Amino acid sequence: MKSGRKKNLIAVISGIVAGVATVFVVESIGHMIYPPPADIDLSNKEDMKRLMSVMPLGAKVSVTLAWLAGSFVAAATTLKLSAGNKKASWIPVVFLLLAGIATMFSFPHPGWMIVAGITLPLIGGWLAQKLFA
Repeated sequence: MKSGRKKNLIAVISGIVAGVATVFVVESIGHMIYPPPADIDLSNKEDMKRLMSVMPLGAKVSVTLAWLAGSFVAAATTLKLSAGNKKASWIPVVFLLLAGIATMFSFPHPGWMIVAGITLPLIGGWLAQKLFA
């Protein structure tokens, strides 16, 4: 593998890891501020459906902010490690976007969260490019 490709591959993988970690941290902070009810099992699909119906607006907003922050960090990390390769920076953003879409298919989300889940990762990637490319 050529040096440039290897560098870009490492940058993309690092971007994915950084983005996923950011989503986890921001969502964890949201769970600390808005703890889910004690009787909710976050690994149970039916409980997640129920949680979405009782979840306060602030908790839902914190999830969407996690999607924005995660894609921003993913793209910024990739840009920094790939010497500003804009195409490479979209790969972790698309990865996070697809992960979010998969989550939205696994249990119902309000319409505005679906729109946010599609647009905010793209905005995060675009903003990272504007600031770091």
